[in-house]
Amino acid sequence: MKRNSKSEKIGELVYQFFQKNNLKSKEKAVNLMEVWGDVMGKHVLLETKQVYLKNNTLSVYIINSALKQDLNFSKSDILEKFNSYNLGISKISFY
Repeated sequence: MKRNSKSEKIGELVYQFFQKNNLKSKEKAVNLMEVWGDVMGKHVLLETKQVYLKNNTLSVYIINSALKQDLNFSKSDILEKFNSYNLGISKISFY
Protein backbone atom coordinates (compact mmCIF):
# COMPACT_ATOMS: atom_id res chain seq x y z
CA MET A 1 0.00 0.00 0.00
CA LYS A 2 1.42 3.35 -1.00
CA ARG A 3 1.29 6.36 1.23
CA ASN A 4 -0.54 9.36 -0.13
CA SER A 5 2.11 12.00 -0.81
CA LYS A 6 -0.37 14.84 -0.43
CA SER A 7 0.29 16.46 2.93
CA GLU A 8 -1.91 19.02 4.62
CA LYS A 9 -1.33 21.44 7.47
CA ILE A 10 -2.80 20.36 10.80
CA GLY A 11 -4.68 23.66 11.12
CA GLU A 12 -6.46 23.01 7.85
CA LEU A 13 -7.39 19.48 8.92
CA VAL A 14 -8.82 20.77 12.21
CA TYR A 15 -10.77 23.45 10.35
CA GLN A 16 -12.21 20.83 7.99
CA PHE A 17 -13.20 18.66 10.97
CA PHE A 18 -15.10 21.53 12.59
CA GLN A 19 -16.81 22.41 9.32
CA LYS A 20 -17.79 18.78 8.68
CA ASN A 21 -19.26 18.40 12.18
CA ASN A 22 -21.12 21.74 12.12
CA LEU A 23 -19.10 23.20 15.00
CA LYS A 24 -18.94 26.98 15.04
CA SER A 25 -15.50 27.27 16.59
CA LYS A 26 -12.79 25.32 18.38
CA GLU A 27 -13.44 27.25 21.59
CA LYS A 28 -17.06 26.10 21.78
CA ALA A 29 -16.10 22.45 21.33
CA VAL A 30 -13.31 22.58 23.89
CA ASN A 31 -15.18 24.57 26.52
CA LEU A 32 -18.58 22.89 26.25
CA MET A 33 -17.86 20.41 29.05
CA GLU A 34 -16.56 23.27 31.19
CA VAL A 35 -19.73 25.31 30.57
CA TRP A 36 -21.85 22.24 31.38
CA GLY A 37 -20.00 21.94 34.71
CA ASP A 38 -20.44 25.64 35.47
CA VAL A 39 -24.17 25.54 34.78
CA MET A 40 -24.99 22.19 36.36
CA GLY A 41 -22.44 21.88 39.14
CA LYS A 42 -19.74 19.41 40.08
CA HIS A 43 -22.04 16.51 40.98
CA VAL A 44 -23.76 16.51 37.58
CA LEU A 45 -20.43 17.00 35.81
CA LEU A 46 -19.02 13.89 37.51
CA GLU A 47 -22.01 11.87 36.23
CA THR A 48 -21.58 13.18 32.67
CA LYS A 49 -19.78 11.08 30.09
CA GLN A 50 -19.95 13.34 27.02
CA VAL A 51 -21.44 16.68 25.92
CA TYR A 52 -21.62 17.94 22.37
CA LEU A 53 -23.48 20.53 20.33
CA LYS A 54 -24.79 19.80 16.86
CA ASN A 55 -27.51 21.60 14.88
CA ASN A 56 -28.36 23.79 17.90
CA THR A 57 -29.07 20.68 19.99
CA LEU A 58 -27.07 20.03 23.14
CA SER A 59 -26.61 16.27 23.52
CA VAL A 60 -25.56 15.07 26.95
CA TYR A 61 -24.62 11.50 27.89
CA ILE A 62 -25.38 10.90 31.58
CA ILE A 63 -24.08 7.84 33.43
CA ASN A 64 -26.66 7.81 36.24
CA SER A 65 -30.17 6.95 34.97
CA ALA A 66 -31.95 8.55 37.95
CA LEU A 67 -30.08 11.80 37.37
CA LYS A 68 -30.90 11.60 33.66
CA GLN A 69 -34.60 11.36 34.53
CA ASP A 70 -34.36 14.40 36.85
CA LEU A 71 -32.58 16.38 34.15
CA ASN A 72 -35.28 15.47 31.62
CA PHE A 73 -37.87 17.07 33.89
CA SER A 74 -35.72 20.24 34.14
CA LYS A 75 -34.95 20.74 30.44
CA SER A 76 -36.59 24.16 30.19
CA ASP A 77 -34.72 25.48 33.26
CA ILE A 78 -31.41 24.12 31.97
CA LEU A 79 -32.01 25.62 28.53
CA GLU A 80 -32.73 28.98 30.14
CA LYS A 81 -29.42 28.84 32.04
CA PHE A 82 -27.51 27.98 28.85
CA ASN A 83 -29.06 30.90 26.95
CA SER A 84 -26.90 33.27 29.02
CA TYR A 85 -23.79 31.76 27.33
CA ASN A 86 -25.04 32.61 23.81
CA LEU A 87 -24.26 29.18 22.38
CA GLY A 88 -27.36 29.09 20.18
CA ILE A 89 -28.86 26.06 21.91
CA SER A 90 -32.53 25.48 21.13
CA LYS A 91 -32.97 21.89 22.37
CA ILE A 92 -31.40 19.54 24.92
CA SER A 93 -31.33 15.74 24.66
CA PHE A 94 -30.15 13.39 27.39
CA TYR A 95 -28.81 9.90 26.63
